[in-house]
Amino acid sequence: MTRKTKLILTITVTVLATLLLLWLLQMLLMPKYMTEIREGALISEYYDEIKNHDIIFVGDCEVYENISPVTLWERYGITSYIRGSAQQLIWQSYYILQDTYRYETPKIVIYNVQSMIYAEPQNEAYNRMTLDGLAFSSVKIDAIRASMTEEENLASYLFPLLRYHSRWSDLSAEDFRYWFHRDPVSHNGYLMQTAVRPMESLPAVKPLDDYTLPAISFEYLDKMAELCRSKGTELILVKSPSLYPHWYDEWDAQITEYAQKNGLRYYNFLEVSDEIGIDMQTDTYDMGMHLNVYGAEKYTDYLGGILQEEFGSRGLFDHTGDEALAAVWEEKKERYEQEKREGTNAGQTEPPGSADNTPDPGGEYEEHPHDGYYFEAGGVEISVLCDARLLDRMKEAGLDYKYYEAQSCAYQGLDQFYTFDSFEVLVNTIDGRNVITSISILDDMVETPEGLRIGDSYDTMVSVLGDGYTQSSDLYRYVRDGTMLTVLIKNNSVSSIEYTISET
Repeated sequence: MTRKTKLILTITVTVLATLLLLWLLQMLLMPKYMTEIREGALISEYYDEIKNHDIIFVGDCEVYENISPVTLWERYGITSYIRGSAQQLIWQSYYILQDTYRYETPKIVIYNVQSMIYAEPQNEAYNRMTLDGLAFSSVKIDAIRASMTEEENLASYLFPLLRYHSRWSDLSAEDFRYWFHRDPVSHNGYLMQTAVRPMESLPAVKPLDDYTLPAISFEYLDKMAELCRSKGTELILVKSPSLYPHWYDEWDAQITEYAQKNGLRYYNFLEVSDEIGIDMQTDTYDMGMHLNVYGAEKYTDYLGGILQEEFGSRGLFDHTGDEALAAVWEEKKERYEQEKREGTNAGQTEPPGSADNTPDPGGEYEEHPHDGYYFEAGGVEISVLCDARLLDRMKEAGLDYKYYEAQSCAYQGLDQFYTFDSFEVLVNTIDGRNVITSISILDDMVETPEGLRIGDSYDTMVSVLGDGYTQSSDLYRYVRDGTMLTVLIKNNSVSSIEYTISET
């Protein structure tokens, strides 16, 4: 062996060993989504499945928590898979559908329209739960580019080690247990919830300045419809019977009009909740935002009846005599029923952020990071990452609120909404403490400490906040000391004001 050959071999082995080490580290450091924020595992689980589905569902939590593929099979002989993810945006649904066609051609695609209300990427946490699990391909690259926020970059999505390299201090036994293999958390994309948490109240319905659904949503819906037509697939639009977030009649009219113009079926199942038999005292696990398994089975049964009536006569779901397929689904049914039996029906309807309901973590807590943006009401100053017990002080000062909770996708545990007369506070659990994660001003009866109100002009915003913002479309973002103040301006008028955690 020549010296040159030895050198080339040494370099090759070193490079391969380095790449292997980096891959092993990446697999270790990436979140496992087994027991916490299980939604993050949904997209990747599809690739372990046999690809022979009659129906593919795409969309957000209103599909992966409200539809039971096992029920569709058991009652109608329909094979299906839910390619859903937390706050899945319509362009992500489109690219996920493209990805799906790389493996199979379903007879029907069902898209839940709730996410059409979003015109731009929301945040990295939700993006990651959709994009990290996608198999590498040009489709994934396109999906990433369409979804990135201004603060993100392509490389961190293509090489997750760049994003998760600092997780050393957060590693647990779960990371090592599921280093190379992860147990399934879903049932063909359905994330089962067995708890019963009745609906007692809902956040206030906020009037909107503009009810027009974003143009980009219809652009991608056009693309989705054309893609389905080119593959000989029927596209169906649905709105699930979830009560929150609120689905405005104006939005529904636009979807109805679009479906009629483009020859698509659209079913708004909110309108027939009573006919379905949905009872928000027994059929929801988070007070009306999503259905539990008992509500999901009712909704799925109703949907399956429509599908069977509309398409069954064409023989689209005829699997008679396919013993191998029946055996696969019998195994799926057994695991499904076992999880259903072993599930618990416990729930909490009192605000977990309340000092009366949450064990006192002890210690002192500050009102707000005074170098960041904050909001003041009832003589109490609050900001993001403040201790949620500050809301009790507001109540003591005479500011009452309505409480609502829902399972969180971006954080551990619950999204806890405290709706006061003119503002709303969102609380989440971070590092074992209930902290404020966003504050939204609802009307012009309150203002920021700087003096900005809903209805003020752009010039007023600049005069009180300055011109040190970053702009994205109609959104103006001010960042200071880990806090972000976002102002939405429509027709030269402040339409919304929101405090959130800055990711920079």
